Amino acid sequence: MRSVFGATCFVCCAVFGGSAAPGRANENIPYAAALVLIASQGTLVRSDQDIGSVLVADPEIANVQIVSSRTIFVFGKSPGSTELFMLDGDDQVISRTKISIARPLSAMPRDY
Repeated sequence: MRSVFGATCFVCCAVFGGSAAPGRANENIPYAAALVLIASQGTLVRSDQDIGSVLVADPEIANVQIVSSRTIFVFGKSPGSTELFMLDGDDQVISRTKISIARPLSAMPRDY
């Protein structure tokens, strides 16, 4: 099992698909999905296509592990936001995902 740093927690929306033309800048690749997660929690994310590699822009925010050829596990490390890229075996972008990690509710101040 390969490990790459990523993000995680509660999934708000996770629909993966779409592709990008070779050589396109990141800002020209549309977001395929958005994940909203809670720190110290994780979720499985599935792809319609085989995954060759996974990249996370800020490894301090999230961790990602490849589980199988079409499934990854995303784990939220600390509050913040980052991006997740899934690439196929030819290093072409399968999906670009915006990831937001929130503080656990237990870490929020209570105003009673």
